[in-house]
Amino acid sequence: MTLPPAPRWDLDRPFPGGPTGPAWRAEADALEAAVAALTLRADALGPLGEDTDWPPFIAEAFAVEARAADWGTVAHCAASAAALDPALRAAAARADGLTTRLERAWTAPRGQLGRAPQAAFDALCADPLVAPHAPSLRNQRAAAALLLPPDQQLLFADLAEPALHAWGRLYDDVSAAVVIEVDGQRLSQGQAFNRFDDPDPAARGRAFDAVAAGWAPASGTCAAALAQICGTRSVLARRTQTSPLAPALAQNRVEAGTIDAMWAFARELAPALRRYLRAKGRALGLPGLRWADLRAPVGQPAASGPLPFPVAVDEVVRLFTERSPAMAALARRAADGAWIEAEDRPGKRHGAFCAGITSLEESRVFMTWSGSATNLTTLAHELGHAFHNEALRGLPLSRRELPMTLAETASTFGEALVRQAALAAARSPAEELHLLDLELQAAAAFLLNIPVRYDFERALLSDAPPEFTVEALSAAMESAQRDWYGDGLTQLHPLFWAEKLHFYLTRTPFYNFPYTFGYLFSARVAAAAADAGPSFDPRWIALLRATGTDGCEQVAADHLGLDLRSPGAWAPVGAAIEAQVARFEALAGA
Repeated sequence: MTLPPAPRWDLDRPFPGGPTGPAWRAEADALEAAVAALTLRADALGPLGEDTDWPPFIAEAFAVEARAADWGTVAHCAASAAALDPALRAAAARADGLTTRLERAWTAPRGQLGRAPQAAFDALCADPLVAPHAPSLRNQRAAAALLLPPDQQLLFADLAEPALHAWGRLYDDVSAAVVIEVDGQRLSQGQAFNRFDDPDPAARGRAFDAVAAGWAPASGTCAAALAQICGTRSVLARRTQTSPLAPALAQNRVEAGTIDAMWAFARELAPALRRYLRAKGRALGLPGLRWADLRAPVGQPAASGPLPFPVAVDEVVRLFTERSPAMAALARRAADGAWIEAEDRPGKRHGAFCAGITSLEESRVFMTWSGSATNLTTLAHELGHAFHNEALRGLPLSRRELPMTLAETASTFGEALVRQAALAAARSPAEELHLLDLELQAAAAFLLNIPVRYDFERALLSDAPPEFTVEALSAAMESAQRDWYGDGLTQLHPLFWAEKLHFYLTRTPFYNFPYTFGYLFSARVAAAAADAGPSFDPRWIALLRATGTDGCEQVAADHLGLDLRSPGAWAPVGAAIEAQVARFEALAGA
């Protein structure tokens, strides 16, 4: 079945002509001048509590940040949709450079915010110009222990672009140039990954081999980039006498005890998930499940053939309505308002994301649509992000600073609603098996795959890291995969470290554990929503608005009554997964 084209998004509303148009370029020039002026003001600030320029500086800094965020979002969205376009790649690089300079402007003030007497800090937060941004300043003050001494921090800020962020951009360039040839076709990475949904095991195997072959020539450069990124982080950890994990905990506003409890829970559940993987292999008639088979369809979907995009939108809206009418309304608005880039074509980056455009109070969703069940849950996930942005409507950007842990709340909640509602409506054992597989695929991804990434990154930043060669990194990746997947898989993916963009995001270390946290936290939210029905919306929106400023433990305690430091917080989620595994085994005849 040939699908009609999926939609393209509209990036012209914030800046007519996009990043190659005059409006975007004019804003670029204006922002660069504003950041340069802001840096001069920042470096000239006197002691907090004595210099009266502090309040207007804070207000101006956040105003420039808000403008830069929308301007940069447009550039990165356009570059993702046309990854080989040199002009758009240059625009995205220009946006990254401005972000680095804006971080540099904040360097000296951030140090003062951390060192200032409490009375002076409290007086600043009480100033009418600053009060709207006070929660952000409190979070910055709390993270001050991660800063180097003032002169060293300024030096690092000046060197961050060539010494750190340039390696992430190099990875972007290398990954954009990776060519994946499957069955005589040159595919984008998103198109190639969609082949893992193919019912034919031989087709999945060819796609897996093609992905590995496509990445092999780039792997040496990826290893070099990873060495520099991890090396810089390790030096900073030694200089600040903190754990390499500390910046990620601060960024995510989460305590180490919460993450430790989460991994303890995942480790307890791993044997059940391996049982699921073994049963899936038998259900597929395979001698063992390969990495290439993780997304293979099992059972019988309700609809035959690929799902057209408009039908998928209708399904997401229908299922959202059962738990949150507000989410359903936002999903319809996004689809009707040209917020979504989903066309299946070469030249796009792989993966999916949602980005907010604060000045429009809109979002933009990126994915590649092939009509699979996995695409449907991805669409629901990204529209969940868009609803999270909608819940923050009207707040200044400084109160929309979502930590990754909580940023995944509405998104994972959205995809879970789609899977669970479909499962409840299954009309036959074969359809139930198919839907249970989708549910357990997600559980395995968040509770096996994400721990693999976390442990691999911890190893890279340990006191005795592996050598940063292709062979050593591949061996370390296989070791982490074997530890978590155990006998659930008979084929691993040694080059996963090269293809996974998340390891190369220089501004967000440990871009992994927040996904598991979001999965578990949203499951508890979903249970509360099921108990409350559509009346949950006001409570739901209040929870999401709190995520822009509060820590994970506070949000969970205030809105769900949970103590996240205890593995028992996730016990109901584990019981549900155990039951699903048992039912899957029964239906699969395993």
